[in-house]
Amino acid sequence: MFEPASHLNGQYTIWGQVVEGMDLVDQIKRGSGGGGTVSNPDKIVKLSVAADAA
Repeated sequence: MFEPASHLNGQYTIWGQVVEGMDLVDQIKRGSGGGGTVSNPDKIVKLSVAADAA
């Protein structure tokens, strides 16, 4: 999310913190207009959850 979305309050849990690689996060495609739709969106290929990391 790049701006508040109060219509989602109470419907979703926000979680996570970027601990390294913010430069990569900044490269994620952003949608345009009110709907934020992205054609050919980026995808998560690998994700590590700190609680599960050895």
